[in-house]
Amino acid sequence: MKFGLFYFLSILPFISLAQQEVLEVRGSVIEIGILVDGLNDSKYANADGSPYLNSEFIPAKVNDIKKTQFIRYNVVDQIFEVQIKTNKVVMLDLKNDFSIQLLDGSDKKYRTAMYSIDGKRIKSFFEVVKKSENFILYKQERKKYLKAQKAEGYQDKLPERFVDEAPTFYISNFKSDSPTLLELPNKKKKFVAFFEQQRKAVEKFMKQEKLGIKEPNDLVRIMDFVFSITQ
Repeated sequence: MKFGLFYFLSILPFISLAQQEVLEVRGSVIEIGILVDGLNDSKYANADGSPYLNSEFIPAKVNDIKKTQFIRYNVVDQIFEVQIKTNKVVMLDLKNDFSIQLLDGSDKKYRTAMYSIDGKRIKSFFEVVKKSENFILYKQERKKYLKAQKAEGYQDKLPERFVDEAPTFYISNFKSDSPTLLELPNKKKKFVAFFEQQRKAVEKFMKQEKLGIKEPNDLVRIMDFVFSITQ
């Protein structure tokens, strides 16, 4: 995932010089995206699979824009693309904040937020899993782009390809008032330790209720429990 993300960050200064696409929002005009015609097609032209969560553009409500937009999510580069016309696609410009509601029947919601990679704060898109008075649980899908590999020994030749990875979960409004999201550990021992003084109670609750840390609904139940014993 980092390969795709850091590639995107490295070309961002050059993309920023491109023409901005503007859309009308409540009578005013905003810059919503940067023209990226053919960027991803040429970048991943020979790779097996797709960098997208859904290859087809699906209807969505973006911010307060009245007109329904057609979007798709590039999981590898963590960007949303909007189809303005048949042969015209822009990516949502992360200089702005976005709230996205999918209109395909899934009821999924996405929004921009800050998180940290190797100590550097970066804005990206996250799916809102649960929003409560005490916390917001976010999910970020993962895909990795792998370069082609030559045949060596007993290893067959492998083409460029995309590999699905387990999603990463984040939480806000927990431990501090910082707007930067906290990543939830994906190993049980570290996950339980994340809750410090409540770790024993959390571990007991997870065992009693047979909860894991891979499913969103399980994580919501765990977080609800944590706040029920800390208030």
